[in-house]
Amino acid sequence: MAITNLLDNSGEFFSVIIVLVNEISTALSMASRPKRKRTTRDVSTERPATISADISQETVQPSRTPDVEEMVTACMAAIAPTIVKTCRDILSQKNAVSSTANSSTDVAMASNSTSVRDNNAEESTVELLPAQSLLQDITGFRIQSEVSPYEQRTDNSSSFISQDLSQTANLLIRSSLNKSTTAAYKSVFQTYKEFVASSFPTDCPLPPSLQQLTAFIAHCYIKGSAASTVRTAVSALSFVFQLGGFTDITQHFIVKKMLQGFQKIKPSSDARLPITPNILKSLLQALEHTTSSFFTKLLLRAMFLVAFCAFLRVGEITKTSGITQHYILFGNVVLKSDAHNQYIELRIPHFKHSKSPITTILLHQNKTNSDLCPHQALIKYLNIRKHDSPSQPLFSFMDGTPVSRQYFTQQLRLALSFCNLSLNQYQTHSFRIGAATTAAARGYSELQIQNMGRWKSNAFRKYIRIPTLEL
Repeated sequence: MAITNLLDNSGEFFSVIIVLVNEISTALSMASRPKRKRTTRDVSTERPATISADISQETVQPSRTPDVEEMVTACMAAIAPTIVKTCRDILSQKNAVSSTANSSTDVAMASNSTSVRDNNAEESTVELLPAQSLLQDITGFRIQSEVSPYEQRTDNSSSFISQDLSQTANLLIRSSLNKSTTAAYKSVFQTYKEFVASSFPTDCPLPPSLQQLTAFIAHCYIKGSAASTVRTAVSALSFVFQLGGFTDITQHFIVKKMLQGFQKIKPSSDARLPITPNILKSLLQALEHTTSSFFTKLLLRAMFLVAFCAFLRVGEITKTSGITQHYILFGNVVLKSDAHNQYIELRIPHFKHSKSPITTILLHQNKTNSDLCPHQALIKYLNIRKHDSPSQPLFSFMDGTPVSRQYFTQQLRLALSFCNLSLNQYQTHSFRIGAATTAAARGYSELQIQNMGRWKSNAFRKYIRIPTLEL
């Protein structure tokens, strides 16, 4: 009874029983065999010619049924070492596991197969699985599978191979997110973690709780957050939950309906207006009055036209405050020509949400309207700028310093003010919005617009602002 209680109804107890039964069966089989009494003969007195006769005359002693006491003694002698060794091994292993469990600072988990640890907790000797390493960086928790000591490998070569494969898997999973996305997910989870700590002091944010998530959405609504912001935050939490192998409660019916109600009560609208070709032409003319530098005029003219015609984001033409920079380099520009036209091949090695290694955009000459020709504007700028290295930013000052987003925004606002346009409704992203709107007005299909703007989803649809028919 003591052994059974110590093993806590685990499978090891039944393993002991099976071993003991097998040993007892073997001992009984050996003990129950009849023993023949061997007769001794004097070999020296035997004659070869009479060997057969002597053997035939030997008297065979009748077999004797083994005594019960002898059988019990034989059985106990056979199984005693096995009992001692098996019990000692199991008890030692159980004590080791119990000692490790008592010294750790594991957070209680609902799942039987996983445990959550804070970064400050004692480090475990079990190597983190690939997804768990990224999850630890985002959430600040260690989440590792508890492996029974009987299931651990002892082969050193297998351990080295597993470690190498685990590191490769880690690299692949981490490469699925860029640094800015990882930082954004980390910020969202930190906000969620702080909310759970204040509203549910005795609970942990992992594994996810439907009560916690619905309360978090309600908290965001009361705080005045936009519906689109909360939807983005829930999407980030969905990634975290799935990365940890937990149930994705963000897909729960209640959560979906809450977000739907959030959107209906507080619909989010994009107040930014598109920069159309006519507005773009006015902005280019305004540069003659907003700056006195000839170089600055060429620089901003090229930036305005290229941003519009190539559907560029502001982070692709300027240096931003983000962790990862996506601005185009001089080496990404290639001047080309064919039998009919000259054009510029603009290669974008990476951009927001990019997965393909390089995206190429062609900027052709606009022979019908030279005032809005990105090819001509970029050539004039390059002839003055004369970059020293392919690694220099494409849009940069004479000393090689890249144009910052702050400077570009400031110069755009000066041109907008000169044209008496709203500074709140027209912003840097209005170039990209205007490109999508202009393409739709000219009959391009949604698939073409999506490809030109390098959108990975249907998000481009909210940028298309077709004006009403004017009679």
